[in-house]
Order: sequence, then C-alpha cells, then structure tokens
Amino acid sequence: MLAALILAACAAPCPLSAPINPPETQIAPDLISDPPPAAGSSGALAAGEYGMLYFSGHQGTRIATDLALNRLYEDALPGYGLYTFVLPGSKDAHSAAGDRLRQRELLRLIETYASDSEEQDKAPRPDSHVFVVPVRARSLDAPLAELLAAELGGLMRRELAGILRQRGHGQWAMRLERNPGPFLVSAPEPRLIPDRGGMPRLLIDLSGMGFEVLYDLVDRYDQDLPAGLGGRPEALMALRTQLSTLPAWSQLGPQARLITP
Repeated sequence: MLAALILAACAAPCPLSAPINPPETQIAPDLISDPPPAAGSSGALAAGEYGMLYFSGHQGTRIATDLALNRLYEDALPGYGLYTFVLPGSKDAHSAAGDRLRQRELLRLIETYASDSEEQDKAPRPDSHVFVVPVRARSLDAPLAELLAAELGGLMRRELAGILRQRGHGQWAMRLERNPGPFLVSAPEPRLIPDRGGMPRLLIDLSGMGFEVLYDLVDRYDQDLPAGLGGRPEALMALRTQLSTLPAWSQLGPQARLITP
C-alpha cells in the first residue's frame, strides 16, 4: 500500500523572467542517462529505494513509496483530477549541453512553482493537476534535479514505448526511445500505462524546446481543471486547449499528441 508523507515547503520562488541556468559541471551524467536494466524488467532496481514525488499547486508536495516498483506508476496516489508523469529522455540522445539543461530547468520550475507551501496539509482535489516525478527516496533534502531517478524514469519510458508500439503508435514509441526529451505524459487516471481501449494519454516531447517554452508550459499545466472534468478524458482535451494558446504552440504542437490506446 502506498505511503504518503508530507515534505517540507519549497523555497520562495524567483521570478519567471530570471531562469537559473546551472553550469555544465553541476549536471551529473546519471541524472539524464538510461538505466542498465532491460526494458520491462523492474526487478533489477532495488525496491524501497525509489518513490514518486507529487507536485500540485493546491496540495503541496508529497512522496509515495512502495515495495513493488511498478505500483509507483501503475497505482499512483488517487484523488487528483489529472496526472502528468515526467520522464527523462534517452541517454544516447543527450549529445548537447542544452538537452541536459532543459531537463534540469523543467524540474526546477516544477519544484519551484507547482507546489504551494501554504497547502501542504490539503488532500488531493478532483479539479487539480499534479506532476509526478520518479525519484530516489533515500534522501529528499536536495534539488529535484539531483533526486531524479533516471533509471526508474527510463524504465517507465521504455515500458510505455513498448505498449505504444504494440498498439500501433510506432512513431511515438520511437520518439520515446530515441529523443532527448524530457517527456510529459498526462492521464486522467492515476497510472502511466493505459489499458487497451481505455482512457487516452496526452504526450509531449520537449526535445529542442527553449527555456521560455518551459516557463509557460508549467504555468498552464498547474491550473485548476474545469468543473466536473477531473478523472475524465475531457480533462486532457481541456489541457490541450490551454496549451494551444501558448505563443510557442506552433513549435510545440507538432511534438504533442493525444493518443487513444
């Protein structure tokens, strides 16, 4: 059974107009690399060392851990109206410093802006969105970019790619396997992998996106859902409509896809 613990509040946010671009030397290679286990084999990762951090602007920050790794992303914390799983990209695709910085900056923005320190004790709400990030759960007093469990995130990404290929979405399976990302996978249910014929997923490949796109993107994701749409496929359509108003949608739109399993 998942155990949820309330974490300490994030530091006061800095203005969106002043992004932090960490030096290249601060980025550890294992934060962006593919894990060694074969796709679909969670047994190679030690259970209990990993968790999922939940970031919601209305319910603060929570961590969930479980003895079964697959339950972290197949049976996430219930109660939110829309879940967005954050997946690191492929190690082989990370040939440029900008790819590594993009992933780090996305995590910084989520950690800083998608968590309200005054709402730490509130229960999940069906009209709220939540970011779900795979992390190493042994120590949580570091920046999110350093907590990221790239090995677990890579396992999730490859498992999703395999399912998409089986169900006729080969182009997006290839994106997940080869592109530097990071990737955002949104679902109106607390699970990454969709059932066949089940609820759709909204996938966004952030490969090549500039930092200015990330700021607006996190802001649009962290909005309340329209009344009554939480947990329904229409929540994804509402999110996509919100995203389509972004100034950079002409660039981002071709890398976003609403996929029906």
